[in-house]
This record gives sequence, C-alpha cells and structure tokens, in this order.
Amino acid sequence: MPPFPLLLANRARLTQETVHESIHEWLTGHAGFHDVRYAPSRIRREEVHAEVDPDVMLEADYDTLSARLEVQFEFPQSAGYDYYRIQWVEPDRDWSVGWHQDDHRNDLGECHLQLDHETEVADVRSADFLDSHPLNVLETRLTQLPDVLGWISWDEGKPHFDS
Repeated sequence: MPPFPLLLANRARLTQETVHESIHEWLTGHAGFHDVRYAPSRIRREEVHAEVDPDVMLEADYDTLSARLEVQFEFPQSAGYDYYRIQWVEPDRDWSVGWHQDDHRNDLGECHLQLDHETEVADVRSADFLDSHPLNVLETRLTQLPDVLGWISWDEGKPHFDS
C-alpha cells in the first residue's frame, strides 16, 4: 500500500472530524475501497465506513466477495493516548476482526485484537500498542491485516485465532 499523502504534523491539534475527513479522503482515492461514507451520518462523523473489494485491497484471492472496513478514532482528554477501532467486517458471514486501542480489556494492555462472531466476542488477544499519527496507525494496521486474516480458523462454525 502506498504511503499516506497527508501527514498532519501537530497531533495535539487533531480532532475526530479532521482525522475522519483525512481517512475518508484517503480511502476514496485507493483501489479496493468504494462507497466510502461517514457513520452514523455526514453531519455526525463518528466513524468512516468503506465497502471493500477484498481481492483488490488484500492483493490476493480471498474467500469472500464483500467486506467492510470501519474506522473510528477518538481523542479522550482523560487518556494519555489516542483511542481507535479499526475493524474488518464480513456481514455475510456475520463476523469481524479488528484492533481496539481503548480502555477496555485492560488486562491485555492498551491495545487488543478482537474477533467477533454474531453478537459475541469469539476470541481476543493482546496487540502492539501504536502511539503514532492516526493515518500512520491506519496504514500499519491495513498492512498487518492479511496476516491477521491468515491467523483465523473456523471450528464447528465458529472463528478463533490460531495459537
């Protein structure tokens, strides 16, 4: 994946709106992403969602025809680092996997990789903490995504991370 064309030097001035606008613009300009939109709405830009052509985005044959990427960044004043959720969603198979850097699951550290199936958390593990500009974090996570998808196995209709 080519580097992000836009780097905002002063992270202290970042807002959810400016970061989500930059993410929206970046995803709109890259192959494999289409129907890039704000969620829940253009007025309330709390997340960025994009439909994904998995074969193009992952640059390999993948066993599903459709997927969605959901990205959310938050900058809580009470925390010493940015919160984010970068989630790969496959709605047809009712599962998703993604990085959550937040104050949940503190026993795993500041960041964890979470695998959801139907309405439950199917598996979770600690993930590398990234304290970098949000666009750099997104690029790093998208680069790691093919490996993460390869760590997932299915037993009796339920996904889990391989050991």
